[in-house]
Amino acid sequence: MGRLGLNNRVLYFPYIRVPRSTWLTQMLLYWDKVSSIVPYDYTQRPESLGHYMQSLVEQELVFQVIPGMYIHEIPNFEDAFHGYLNGIGPELNRRRRQFEHGSVFKVHIEKMGQIGNHLVDERLARPGAYPWYEVEVDTANDFMSYLAVALGQVATVDSSPVTDEIAYLNRFAHAGVGGDHVIQQLQALRIQVLKRVLPVPNHAIEPAAIRAFKDRHVQLLRDFRRRVERELIAVTALPDEVLRQRQLDVFFEECA
Repeated sequence: MGRLGLNNRVLYFPYIRVPRSTWLTQMLLYWDKVSSIVPYDYTQRPESLGHYMQSLVEQELVFQVIPGMYIHEIPNFEDAFHGYLNGIGPELNRRRRQFEHGSVFKVHIEKMGQIGNHLVDERLARPGAYPWYEVEVDTANDFMSYLAVALGQVATVDSSPVTDEIAYLNRFAHAGVGGDHVIQQLQALRIQVLKRVLPVPNHAIEPAAIRAFKDRHVQLLRDFRRRVERELIAVTALPDEVLRQRQLDVFFEECA
């Protein structure tokens, strides 16, 4: 991936709607810009996003990245993912059996380009009710990780992928994008650290209130993020697990 996760903009995945949660409140306060991968037809029918997501967009807390505008800019978008699938060997047959038994995840057709047709040929997907593909669940999870990383590298998107589901982070290193293990570590560690050092109410906050708070404290929030990111990089660089935990404990004491 090439970046150390220091971008001040992040791209949420794997779902179109960001989760209404304390994690989201932390992300909206921590990062300058949070985006989500939203197919074009949702932008034409904003009510289909649901009230909360629509309000986040209206308050300019979440921005919409339309995949159809960008995947043509990604070099070897289809071939890179095909190559990844070809490299997993016997795992493909296990996934085909899993798919036959109904283990699927819906992926919007606009996100896939020609990859959808390839997955159908490989017996890992089938056309669902338009505009969806039903994709074998492990392959879909790999693809959504791949898409988030690949879109984030497009110059006009320029965002680090972020998710509240730790299992997706483990896919970065092998989902066809040459992922960086350091970035995976930083993401997982960031989730752990922010739970301790960025307290937010344990209930969902209305987007207008988040917008107002963020506007009032924009510079403080940016300084806070830089401080945390410096600490995360220092901890990740330590080779010993005991030392890493000790470094974190000292940081938590300072924050308290």
